[in-house]
Amino acid sequence: MFEIGQLVVYIRDSSKAKVHDNVFPIKHYVYRIRGFESCHKCNILGIVLEEIINKPYSSTCANCKKDLGDMEAAFWPQNFRPVSTTDTEMFNELTKPVNDPEELFIKAFEGKVS
Repeated sequence: MFEIGQLVVYIRDSSKAKVHDNVFPIKHYVYRIRGFESCHKCNILGIVLEEIINKPYSSTCANCKKDLGDMEAAFWPQNFRPVSTTDTEMFNELTKPVNDPEELFIKAFEGKVS
């Protein structure tokens, strides 16, 4: 799923969220995963980010309401998507001069540009 150090983009609008003066991610911003917080009773996992460090506070699990003690606010994983990089090799090949444009089109369509 996700791993520490992975770049993710936040996909939810939480601009109106207010919980214990915590800072929340901003929609469409890219963040790096610093770690995870979890509820040991129901195994719900939350993401903590390098760019956002909130003060620990007495919290309860949003799912099972178990007292978790003092911990930093973690964010729901389903509100993030992995950042993907675009493979530019195909575009580099398409900008090279060609003798047979039809052959290049067929290779590009089949994903065999080399």
